[in-house]
Amino acid sequence: MAKILSLRLNYKGQFLDYAKEGKEIRKQFFIGSNKNLQWQILDPAFPDKHLFVKQVGNSLVMNIPAGAAFSCERDGKQVDSSYLQQNNLLSGNQLVLDQNLKGNVNVHKEWDVDFEYREPWVAVLTHEQRQIVAECATRATADPVSKFNRAILLIATILTVLFLVIFDLFLKKDQVFDASVEDRLLTMNAQKVTPQITDAPAILPKWKSKNLKVARLPLSLLLALVKLVPEELALPVFPACWVTSIPVQPVPQPNMPLSPLSKALP
Repeated sequence: MAKILSLRLNYKGQFLDYAKEGKEIRKQFFIGSNKNLQWQILDPAFPDKHLFVKQVGNSLVMNIPAGAAFSCERDGKQVDSSYLQQNNLLSGNQLVLDQNLKGNVNVHKEWDVDFEYREPWVAVLTHEQRQIVAECATRATADPVSKFNRAILLIATILTVLFLVIFDLFLKKDQVFDASVEDRLLTMNAQKVTPQITDAPAILPKWKSKNLKVARLPLSLLLALVKLVPEELALPVFPACWVTSIPVQPVPQPNMPLSPLSKALP
């Protein structure tokens, strides 16, 4: 089976994620600090989006970040950058990923990537496992009750759809608007009623008792008189804008002597 490129992302020596050719790695594979990338380097100092692996012809080329250290092995032997350049595998910061080449790239500080070509892992099932899969993958035969329930649900769904179509086409009344929205707004503005506030006329209650006499007094004198009247005989005080005259001689109560103020008034 043909080998495919496999990348492993590590942080502080701990494995984080992998990417495989034909799945995550296609024509281009990006890494960076951008939160929308599959492989994120969580450091603002790292570029937002860096093209890490790209396809050139039938080969895959790795763009090594500037200043990143890397190490490679070919056919199980450690090779340096001079060897890679002599064999046309390294040009600038671009490393051609040969199938016999594997290594490690320290992309940024404590972040590094292992790369190598591997045969894809395929699960091989035993005879018993295949039998179990075949039994579970087959749909169970429906019993009469299940068939009846399915038929009822199907009939109810069809009737509901037919009713909605008939109602929408024939029974539903068309909504007719007398005027447009603009005309309605103009009508509403035209029908606004502005209240007119005027001074309320002074209304004097008609006192029918013969024992009460009415005197027209200014407000300052009224307040002075109210302070002199005892609490038992105190008169209700009305707002000045309503009162033009108030009763000042109360009706005497049984077994209660008149106040000196009441005797003094005519």
